[in-house]
Amino acid sequence: MHDPDQSTAAQLPATPVRRADDGELLGFVAPLDDGRWAAQAVFGGVIGIGDTAVAARVLVERDGLASLSWRWFHRSSPGDEWAVVVIQEAWPGRAVVVDGPYALPGAPTFEIRSDDLAAGVEMTPDAPDDELAQFASRRS
Repeated sequence: MHDPDQSTAAQLPATPVRRADDGELLGFVAPLDDGRWAAQAVFGGVIGIGDTAVAARVLVERDGLASLSWRWFHRSSPGDEWAVVVIQEAWPGRAVVVDGPYALPGAPTFEIRSDDLAAGVEMTPDAPDDELAQFASRRS
């Protein structure tokens, strides 16, 4: 289930995590107000929470790039319904996502920015309810 503390990660300073052998940006780690650490995908979406910065870094190293192939769940504000989206392109601080569970040609797209996440737009790889669980593609 979605952890509401995750949404605050986009507001805090993040440290880049790069692959050791070639410098590829894998994602970021950011401190949370409660002392835990957010593991973030390149665009700023939270892929997990670690009790320490090292634990969050391990999550980014394991899942940072892989998370860009997952189905994510998005809503523009807390009262809105959740929608399934997939990431089409990602850069530091932003991503273009396809509205729907598959990236089919011509499917509608929109951009998510880390500023949007900081302002309350929600994006999570965890199915927020049982109805959407069938679309979860997160790998453990």
